Amino acid sequence: MSEQNLEEYVETTLRKLQQATPKQLLEIVKPVYQTATLHRVRKILQEGGFAEQSVRKVTVNRVGGPYKRGAQVWVYKDQVQKLEERANVPVVEVRILPRRPSGPFQVIERIERKVPEDVEVQELEVTVRNATVRGLQVKVLLDDGGEWFDGKTPFYLKWENDRSREFFANQTDNIVFWMAYRIGDVEKILLNLSPSNPIILPLSEIYQRKNPYIDVKLQFIGQGLNEKPRDYRLNAQSWDTLSLTDRFQP
Repeated sequence: MSEQNLEEYVETTLRKLQQATPKQLLEIVKPVYQTATLHRVRKILQEGGFAEQSVRKVTVNRVGGPYKRGAQVWVYKDQVQKLEERANVPVVEVRILPRRPSGPFQVIERIERKVPEDVEVQELEVTVRNATVRGLQVKVLLDDGGEWFDGKTPFYLKWENDRSREFFANQTDNIVFWMAYRIGDVEKILLNLSPSNPIILPLSEIYQRKNPYIDVKLQFIGQGLNEKPRDYRLNAQSWDTLSLTDRFQP
């Protein structure tokens, strides 16, 4: 392998390493170090590189100069540390589920003292990756231009009856964002928020507004999380278009 090809190979490998999980890392190392195990690879990386003198294929290091054949370090130690840290940091994945018909909710019957004729619901599918999150909450800021919401008052989505819960690594669960229902000619939407009594808005009033949207910021907070707010929009132009979507979705 020429010096140029070796340098290109190393650069490509380092890019892969920055994005790899420990198991993917093992697959990258295996062609060079055939007897490597996941435990051994982690130990080697924690020490900063390979220790075996016999491992000389593409095991290289760049210390203030060009790459050199036969050097005994696989990657920089700080890169390894960043990789290990990222592998243990919990990450929240969110998918907006399509709205769907639903049976009546007790909360609606209790408030209206009637059984609604039509009920639609939309949920978020939430998955936590890498590590357990204790006290996971979904903070919500709503802005409709000041009619009902100012974009500053925080609310929280409710996991059934609680506003926080524990999520284990790779656990997935759904959380309701809104429920819409019809009773006769009246159409309303219930937002699944706390603290407060359920927030119920008359859809007919929103339909008639010049801007029939509610901007939504969701931020997942909990132990170990460092998540930025996510931007969504509730489209309330009509019953048929009622839906939560990604605000910047093309």
